[in-house]
Amino acid sequence: VLTDASFSKMSGMIGVTIYCPYRNALFYTSSIASRTLICLLHWYERKKTYICQLELIAAVCAYTTFPDLLRGRLVHHFIDNDPAKCNLISGYSGHPDSARIIHAYNVVVHELQCQPWLGFVYSEDNLSDLPSRYEFTLLQKLGGIYRKCIFPSITLW
Repeated sequence: VLTDASFSKMSGMIGVTIYCPYRNALFYTSSIASRTLICLLHWYERKKTYICQLELIAAVCAYTTFPDLLRGRLVHHFIDNDPAKCNLISGYSGHPDSARIIHAYNVVVHELQCQPWLGFVYSEDNLSDLPSRYEFTLLQKLGGIYRKCIFPSITLW
């Protein structure tokens, strides 16, 4: 699993790519973070950028969008944002918005009974950088299968 997010001028986008060795297939998803979501993050804590929170949301979206691929599996999950990766590993953040997203992540991972191993990947090596910037050409050439992105329920927050 590779996840990524982009953020600029109070709008953002997330991208997820997954290679499933059991199906020998590449899957991907991408979505714009809704204005409502950005406003909710802004309500929790006013910041200049919400990139770390969107990186966390992208991580959760991997599990909510592809539960059939990840259920009961050891998952190698790579993120190019070190603070987001560390927050997911520790299960904690002092920021209320991030803490709520981390809680949603833990709930979804527990429900799927999967075992994520989180690692760092440089942005230039992160295949999810493409869908997080609305670029799909390479993923389509690689035979990637698109799925509609499923955001975690805000009620989990």
